[in-house]
Amino acid sequence: MRSQSSKVAVLFLALVVCFAGFTVGFGHWENNLYINGSVTTSPFTPCVEFIEWTTKDPCGGICYDWTVGDVPLRQAVNADWRQLDKDVGCTWVEFFDTDPEWCGPELAVVSLYNTYPCYATKISLVIGNSGDVPVELMQVVITPLNFTIYDPDTNPDGEVDLVLYGFRVGDVLWPWTPTDPGASREVGELDIHVRQPAEQGVVYQFLITITAEQYLGP
Repeated sequence: MRSQSSKVAVLFLALVVCFAGFTVGFGHWENNLYINGSVTTSPFTPCVEFIEWTTKDPCGGICYDWTVGDVPLRQAVNADWRQLDKDVGCTWVEFFDTDPEWCGPELAVVSLYNTYPCYATKISLVIGNSGDVPVELMQVVITPLNFTIYDPDTNPDGEVDLVLYGFRVGDVLWPWTPTDPGASREVGELDIHVRQPAEQGVVYQFLITITAEQYLGP
């Protein structure tokens, strides 16, 4: 009997030790769970796009031309815009979505039809954030296709004078909300003046592209 009791006692003690080890291990598993792997985020897509445009001299219908004389736009902030008594030239803008990763058209193509020296026009462009996160405007690039841009210091023989107002690099466009829709948009003004070296009747074209990145705060 004593031998059997000793065996039972030893077996009971072994079970107690095993149970204690199990509970301790379970407690450690409850407190610390380690997982080997990697976490990735989906790529950010900046959703800044051209929304609308207007101009002083659109193509189609009767719209008399404008001029500011031969004064460089940079020296004529308060230029005397004068409407002429002829309808010869006109201005047109088209938007294109060239990058499938963008949410909308990020390229504007501006065409100046049948222009001549001293022809002037003004374009208003609206860009907006159509995404879900705030974005910061990083760059606005104007690329002439068949002319050079006038600059009084570096290119005084340029055919077309261009001055862009607005669209400031670093500006933040917030996601659209019905309570504050203006925070998601920004307006830029582009003054255009065809200068004396330009050829009459030529269709001058240039591109405007915008780039943006996710705004992460100041």
